[in-house]
Amino acid sequence: MSVDNMISLAFTPEEQKTVDDFKSLADAPGGFSEKMKEIMWSLGAGFNFKNSFRLDAAYLVSTVQTNPLDQTLRLSLGFNLDGIKTLFK
Repeated sequence: MSVDNMISLAFTPEEQKTVDDFKSLADAPGGFSEKMKEIMWSLGAGFNFKNSFRLDAAYLVSTVQTNPLDQTLRLSLGFNLDGIKTLFK
């Protein structure tokens, strides 16, 4: 029995996924340093209005120039339908 199989037997499926995520940090051909070059930085802010509407904005900057999300502005809008009902009562 290999070490990986023994580790798999010791964790629940959810815990095993977490272990696999950490193992993937070193599986790149260049090792951990290559993974660190793939980091994406972001700066974001959010606004919440009376627990009914939420607006979030983020600007993403990738350390890899070929990333399609490099230098993009992301916006998201959220609604709490129960909160909206209370606004109009």
